[in-house]
Amino acid sequence: MPSAARHARTPTVGAENPKGRGTPAADRLPVTVCVVNYNGARYLAATLAAVRALRPAPAEVILVDNASTDEGPALVEARFPEVRIIRRACNDGPGAARNSGVTAARFDRILFLDNDVAPAPDCLPPLLRVLDADPRAVCVMPRVVHAKPGDRVQFDGVGAHLLGMNMLFHQERPHPRLRTGTRPVDSMVSAAFLFDRRRWGAEPPFDDALFLYLEDHEFGLRARLLGHRIYVAPEAVCTHREGTLEVSIRATGHYTGIRITETILNRWQLLIKLYRLRTILLYLPSFLLFEAMQLMGAAARGWLPHYLRALRLLLSGERALLARRRAFQARRRGDELAVVTIAPLPFNPALARGRLDRAAQEILARVLRLNHRLVRGFRPRRRAALLGGRAERPSGN
Repeated sequence: MPSAARHARTPTVGAENPKGRGTPAADRLPVTVCVVNYNGARYLAATLAAVRALRPAPAEVILVDNASTDEGPALVEARFPEVRIIRRACNDGPGAARNSGVTAARFDRILFLDNDVAPAPDCLPPLLRVLDADPRAVCVMPRVVHAKPGDRVQFDGVGAHLLGMNMLFHQERPHPRLRTGTRPVDSMVSAAFLFDRRRWGAEPPFDDALFLYLEDHEFGLRARLLGHRIYVAPEAVCTHREGTLEVSIRATGHYTGIRITETILNRWQLLIKLYRLRTILLYLPSFLLFEAMQLMGAAARGWLPHYLRALRLLLSGERALLARRRAFQARRRGDELAVVTIAPLPFNPALARGRLDRAAQEILARVLRLNHRLVRGFRPRRRAALLGGRAERPSGN
């Protein structure tokens, strides 16, 4: 994976006339739109048509293709000649593709979109205003709405749970009636977000050792612990379709093997890399209970082979993971206990299939609350000066 290079000053928009449609080069925003693609031929026409309709228009549009095997890149070449295609030799996951986009972009502000995400025509200005207003902000997310039905929010902000997962705010709420303002949050989802490369620096933002799932949460939490700020701006809206056919729950209707393996593995990697040993020890009863529940749940659902594969992958990459941990711990500025929350539990409601599942989740919630009270004297206060403001958190913490 090529590392993100140090970048020169953002070029003047009018200095070069990109192959676009309708908007003179001088009137374009100094923004690169980067669409990350893998086998997304069924989505790309709608996504890039929405990008083409952005007003004001971005100065550059690129597509990073993760070694697709379908006709998507050919479709883009034929129908969207203004789009520059970055072809990766192999599929190392969406995080690695975004890192390639960071390296390739002409402009420091980059709007990343998954291949099934369509921005509203007026999406860019609200996102840019948030970055302009806070020099410590490195990324801002729009409100993301389900494409079908189009009146329901998929998420409107993201939180970080102690157990190592993210929590989506305002899921399935009616989009037109949900009134929420621009606000800081403690993690991110990478379906759509505006990123400031100059503020982030030379290091690749995404850890490409996390192939798929939670790679965005790892970046978001790491950004917060390095002292950066993350926002959601609900005035900007994107619609989200079904996702990659081979892995998305929205597309398949069930948890695929790769999703199970990668989610378990990447949660472990996130905890080992980002958390202080002190945090693990303080909340050891809660972590041990969760791990026992995860193992029993995997066995009950026939997921044990995927669990064991995740464990083998973790052990095989132990040395590299510990090196990444040392590098991060030497640079961190904040304490995860000033960022994460313990409630509500970050589980998909569909996983609670019966009374036993619901009872297990209630036991875990009670143990977390008790554990949280017992270590109260050892927890840091939420220090706005250190971590960059009071981010939104769900009730219950």
